[in-house]
Amino acid sequence: MQDDIQKSIMLLRQVELFRDFDEDALTALASNMKEVHYKKDELLFVKGSPGKSMYIIVDGSVKIHNNEHTFAVLNSHQYFGEYALIDESPRSTSVTTLHGSTFLILTRERFSQVVAQRPDLWEKMMISLLGRLRNFNNREEAMTQKANEIQKEQEKLVVEKRNLEKQKNELEQKNAAKDKFFTIISHDLKNPFSAIINITDLMLSGIYQSNPHKDHEYIKQINFYSHKIFGLLENLLQWARSQTGQIKINFKSVNLNSVINSVVEQQAGVIKEKNINIDIEADPYLDIYADQDMTTFVIRNIVSNALKFSPRNSSISIKAREIEDDMVEVSIADQGPGMDEEQLAKVFRIDSRSLSHNENNELEGTGLGLILCKEFVEKNNGKIWATSTKDSGSTFLFTMPKAM
Repeated sequence: MQDDIQKSIMLLRQVELFRDFDEDALTALASNMKEVHYKKDELLFVKGSPGKSMYIIVDGSVKIHNNEHTFAVLNSHQYFGEYALIDESPRSTSVTTLHGSTFLILTRERFSQVVAQRPDLWEKMMISLLGRLRNFNNREEAMTQKANEIQKEQEKLVVEKRNLEKQKNELEQKNAAKDKFFTIISHDLKNPFSAIINITDLMLSGIYQSNPHKDHEYIKQINFYSHKIFGLLENLLQWARSQTGQIKINFKSVNLNSVINSVVEQQAGVIKEKNINIDIEADPYLDIYADQDMTTFVIRNIVSNALKFSPRNSSISIKAREIEDDMVEVSIADQGPGMDEEQLAKVFRIDSRSLSHNENNELEGTGLGLILCKEFVEKNNGKIWATSTKDSGSTFLFTMPKAM
């Protein structure tokens, strides 16, 4: 019996809760403790049951848990249920053995008898319990801080994931636009080159007999298709420069009337050949604050498209007027075949372009110029849009800031 008490005293000395107790106090506690054995997976007590005893693990191990969730695993020389020495509050967790285990049990009743003889043990006990509570609080604070850090990292990861998804979508759109772009280029380049090759092959063949009238017609066609190729290559170079950030914007005061008249003069040959009436309504003193080259490009492309799709002996109206918020609006209206709602929705999108034809059902390209127009207008702090009705012509409009 004495040997058992000495073993218990040696064990108590290794338990943090009783580390500051003197020999007499440890002897008193050891004399009032009972050694018990439990098998593997045996339930010591369940959550909600009244607390009556404190347990010290002599050997073995237990899990502290609620149902299937394990909070902690305790091993030899560790203890649990110590608050039962103070009151009979319901257990906050359940405890089950993980292996066959041996425990020293101290009941609240026996502990009360010991401290009745040694009231100073209450102070020692409370100091130990308070120290453990402080450690728990410190660990909880550290865990809370870590949890907050993890939460912030998770939120950061969510944002990064969204950004990656956004970049992925943008990349997929750019790849789709790139694929469509190369399809456009190959289509637009192939047709005029094929026409030029066919004409020159015929002229170089042995069966061809020179004729002034035919020669003039062939030269005219070669010139026409060469201009189409040149215009496409010009747009292609502008697109490449824009995509690689090589275009620098030079903002300055630009006179709209001067730009419009210059563009119309450049198109004089087509205007005369198709007998198109150009009606210009623009204040000679109306200036915008924009890049002159980009502005000229936008107006030239829209006017060029209007001429392509306008039937012979029709009219094109070009208007420039000041609107609210210190902006200037330019509109270019033709009397061409117009567009339905589906065509209108795609007119400024490279990823959904479709081939277009003039009034003679001849291929007229895919509108790369209009896509560049949109980009250039937006770079100059403006907006561009179109209105149209099938078989009733189209009107392209854009805005740019007024020069102050």
